[in-house]
This record gives sequence, structure tokens and C-alpha cells, in this order.
Amino acid sequence: MLRSAATGRESHQWGIVLSQGIALFILGLLLVFSPEIATVSLVGCLGIYWLTSGILAIVRLVSGDRSSHWLGPLVAAILGIVAGLAVIQNPRFIAAITPLSIVVILAAVVMFWGAVDIIEGVRCREWVLLVTGSVDVFIGVLLLESPVRIAAVLPFWLGILGMVGAVALIWIAFWMRGGGKAKEKRQ
Repeated sequence: MLRSAATGRESHQWGIVLSQGIALFILGLLLVFSPEIATVSLVGCLGIYWLTSGILAIVRLVSGDRSSHWLGPLVAAILGIVAGLAVIQNPRFIAAITPLSIVVILAAVVMFWGAVDIIEGVRCREWVLLVTGSVDVFIGVLLLESPVRIAAVLPFWLGILGMVGAVALIWIAFWMRGGGKAKEKRQ
């Protein structure tokens, strides 16, 4: 599976993939050992991104062709600027509510798709859909039962997942490097 992820990449780009892996590993370590600082930093970066993206979208609208649709991109740009400013002004507050919001949204989505599976299972008389839908609804209820506790450990688990993904990226980078040398020897 990891090799298929690197198939479309050029072997001379292995250093970029290695850099991505190292950066992700450092972020994972920060999320595990200093979740408060890492979460506030990530939220602050997100605010800067939204603000910059909104400003650039308006620049693009002003400098571009005015005959195309402009209302939707303008509204999105303004929302990006407002959200970016809100996050930049209150990064600690946003960082505190973000994990809780993620857990609640995840619970709602899981319960929605579980209900869809149950309805489809009843309609089609498929017991597998009934079982998976019921499990999804049960998981959603569990998430809503203690979202604050789950949100508190979310940065830790994201850090662990990030470090695992980083190891995979670093492995892919060295695999790409080895593949590139093998190609050069054949030519």
C-alpha cells in the first residue's frame, strides 16, 4: 500500500516527502507532549490561512474577469476574512472549543449515516445495513455521552496518528530515493 502511494512521485522528490514526514512527526510530538500549545498554534495558523485566503480571493475577484459569477466567491472571501480575524483575536478560546466541536460534529455525522443505513436496511431487507447502522448510532451516542472527555484526549490521539503517518512518509521517502538510484543505474 505504501509503495502505491509513492508510485506517481518522481524519485528526485524524495527529499520533499522526507521533509513532510519530519514536519508531521514534530507536529505529532507536540500534540502528544504539549497539546495545549500545539492546538493553539494550529488554530492560529488556520486563522492566518483563512484571513490570507480571503484577502487573496478578493484580490482575485477585483483583478479578474467581472463577467463571471462573483457573489458566491465574494461571500466566501468575506467569511474567510471574518473567521480568520476571529481566530487570530481569540486563538485560545477557539482552540478550547475546536476539539469539542469536532467530537459533536463527528457524533452527529455518524448517527446520521447510521440512521440512513438502518432505513436502507429496512427498505431493502439487508441485515448487514441494519447492524452497521445500529453500531454507528450506538457509537454516536457514546461520543455524545462524554464529548468533553473525548475532546480532551483528541489532540493526543491525533498526535499518535500523525507520528504513525510521519513514519510512513519517511519510509516512502527512502523507498523513493532507493527507487531513483535503481532507475539511474539501469540507464
